[in-house]
Amino acid sequence: MLLKEVEVKGEKVRRRLERHFSEWEKWGRVKQPFEKEVDVDGRLLKVRIEEVEAGVKQSKTREHLVVKVRVKVEEDGRKTIVEKEARFFKNGGRVYGYVNIHGNTEEERKADYIHTAAVLKALGVESWSRWENQIRLTRGALDALMKLEPVCKALELCG
Repeated sequence: MLLKEVEVKGEKVRRRLERHFSEWEKWGRVKQPFEKEVDVDGRLLKVRIEEVEAGVKQSKTREHLVVKVRVKVEEDGRKTIVEKEARFFKNGGRVYGYVNIHGNTEEERKADYIHTAAVLKALGVESWSRWENQIRLTRGALDALMKLEPVCKALELCG
């Protein structure tokens, strides 16, 4: 996918990819499971990333990179299993992403948002925007997730 883009767009894209490869080599790849404490809206949560899967899926209109995570979120001694799915796609040369927020009540949606934000922060995602039932992700989110081996493998960027 990216290699096709390099062929079409040429030197500028090739240099950008080489820069990313160099950065990824410096960072190393992150393998799960790993734990991290994060602060979300003044609440301290301990996040344990248990499993990460990634793959490219074709929808009716476009290709999506789908990143699925399974985590344990702990707050005040209470543990919750959270399974989330982030989807990324290209439109007009830009990368967009989102994670859906679930819940039947406002309280359930708020709890799901807090857990999702904790997962994103634990994975190194620093910024996003919140919509009613969705978190909108930026290109920076995809860059952060590229440190996860299943993600870079899904994009055929690592061995």
